[in-house]
Amino acid sequence: MEVDAAARLWPTTDVVGLVVRESSPLRMLGWPMGSRAMYELPAVPGAFAEGRPSLCPGGRAVLLDLDVSLADGPGEADRRARGTARVDLTTGDTAHLWFDGFPESKSGATVGGSPDGSRVGIAWTWLERALDASAWPVAVLRLYLATFDGAPARELATITGGMATGINLDDVPVQWSPDGTRVAFSVARQVQGPGGVGNVVRETHVYDAVNGVEVQRAPGTLCGSASWGPGSDLLLIDHDLDDTWVYDLRADTAREVSVLPPSAGRDMRPQRALGLADEDHLITCRQRGERTTISLMNLADGTTAEILSYSYEEARYPVIAALPRGTWTPQGGVAP
Repeated sequence: MEVDAAARLWPTTDVVGLVVRESSPLRMLGWPMGSRAMYELPAVPGAFAEGRPSLCPGGRAVLLDLDVSLADGPGEADRRARGTARVDLTTGDTAHLWFDGFPESKSGATVGGSPDGSRVGIAWTWLERALDASAWPVAVLRLYLATFDGAPARELATITGGMATGINLDDVPVQWSPDGTRVAFSVARQVQGPGGVGNVVRETHVYDAVNGVEVQRAPGTLCGSASWGPGSDLLLIDHDLDDTWVYDLRADTAREVSVLPPSAGRDMRPQRALGLADEDHLITCRQRGERTTISLMNLADGTTAEILSYSYEEARYPVIAALPRGTWTPQGGVAP
């Protein structure tokens, strides 16, 4: 897999299945499904170079973190405006959502976009000073639904002691269902255990995207960046490291799946799940030597078939899009 430095990713009529950020050189790359090359994402004014892109389900839009200085000169205290930019990959059009009016003290946001890119789920975490000045500040998590038309964000819930995070740093904690009807949030919250010992409870909260009501809650947090199955009825959930389950939202049942290959051994870069291709297959990522390989993994027997492979060098783990059933297929003859 090569990088076409002369071409840009958008506008494109192809579905973009994967994006990845490289550190050297500092750039973001995207892979149109079936292509034999990756393409650089054009620069978006105000986009945070160290941020992580997020693909909307369907692979037609990408979200980028915005971080802009508002200081007028070198002597002024640095004030910053933060938000998210949505890029329509079909047209190249860009829309901005600024986080005005959100709590600012030691705060941060993670976002996930709807399939058409018109709406986002926002998980906003900040530190709130405890009433007792000698105690540590308390993390507070607030969940929102928002649009790019300037309307106020809709608050869904406030969770004291909560943070939006997965088991792995590369997991995306806010993900929209492929049919656009629901949005899932990964929540890790601190609860008081026996004897005053704090315990961390990990849950996935699922909200109706129309009325903003929580409709389901599953133990564990979202695994990878395409946790929803293509039918919007399954979620790939991590309970812990190497403890992954497929949760059936309709039947309210779960089954454990093995992500690591049978011969993983003490591999320092084990196989990681990026998401669900369908009820019988995972999309996996493995870094070995100087290569990153994306594969389709059969859950029945653990066998894998390569989809694409590229030199990872300084690249992070990639982000993929939740795509229709049958889209993720092995690509014969992918360029080395």
